[in-house]
Amino acid sequence: MGRSVLVTIVGRNGSQELYRTSTYMRVQDAAASTPVALSVRYTGPGIRGRVATAAGAPLPSIAVALKQGNSSIAGATTEADGTYLFVGRPTGLYQVEPTPPAG
Repeated sequence: MGRSVLVTIVGRNGSQELYRTSTYMRVQDAAASTPVALSVRYTGPGIRGRVATAAGAPLPSIAVALKQGNSSIAGATTEADGTYLFVGRPTGLYQVEPTPPAG
């Protein structure tokens, strides 16, 4: 058995939304430590996203890794509303991997 997690990435320039992408990812085991990853093309000025349950409830204090290939290049922790932000990255292709919550 597993569960689905909805991952949404939103690119913004200030208050203007530049792009949005969402996908459901299947987590095979609630206790598994396998990360959920979503590829994004970053064009600046920041990579912002939100980690939430399938019902839309925010998940605060979730570790989120920013990766290129197999290398983790930055980390962030979600805020109370489930959002995270990476700034100051060069244009390129990245993967965003939130750590699945325990339980």
